[in-house]
Amino acid sequence: MVRSNVDDGSVRVLIMRDGDDEPLFDAVPPVSLFAQVRKCNIDVSATVKLVGQGPSGAASRFTIHGSITIICDALEVLADALILDGEIWIESESVVSPPRVRLFPKEKARVGWGGRLATTFPWTQVPSTLPPPYGRPDGDVVAEMIAECVRRLPAGGVITLTPGFGVPDDVRMRWVSREFPTAFPRLMAAMKEAELASVDESVSAHGERKVRVHFNVAWNDLERALVEPAWNPRLQTFLREVRRKITAR
Repeated sequence: MVRSNVDDGSVRVLIMRDGDDEPLFDAVPPVSLFAQVRKCNIDVSATVKLVGQGPSGAASRFTIHGSITIICDALEVLADALILDGEIWIESESVVSPPRVRLFPKEKARVGWGGRLATTFPWTQVPSTLPPPYGRPDGDVVAEMIAECVRRLPAGGVITLTPGFGVPDDVRMRWVSREFPTAFPRLMAAMKEAELASVDESVSAHGERKVRVHFNVAWNDLERALVEPAWNPRLQTFLREVRRKITAR
């Protein structure tokens, strides 16, 4: 799993171990993948490069195996052929690839194209059969949202939002608009009310009103409170109130 860090623009690489995501290291973008990728989830405000390999003088190939999600600002394909073998969602605001690049889906492959890929050759030659991997209401929204905040938001840091706790035009926060457009503002409002966050208002040089949210609690502590019902009664009370507000019509 690869996620953007909102505070410094780097990317964080995590690995699933014993049911939890453990950070491995932080890196400077772009995210470059060589020859193949397997069972990977990438969601970054950065460029992702798919770099093919092959014998000298022959066409280069890049193989995508298994359950794959790649969501990025820019996709750069440096291969002559993409082999698609699995359930694959790729979404990007821009895409650059060689004019001769071709897609080769395996018989049971399911694919989905988002952003610019949905209208760009050669991606249009392979119809989308997979829905987007976000915006699905059947999960635990609060748990999923806090898990994403653990991965993406700065510990003890500050984020800038609109006065209603919406997301401004910031590519690093695009995941909020995509996955938690209603739940995230309610979480921020609840944190302010419970004094788990403080808010400063400001006006930009262009006359736009913004708020800076300072967090007074670690996201890891909120995540721990979700899975340990007897730990930290104050956070337990807060989470019950957040669930009530987020599920309210």
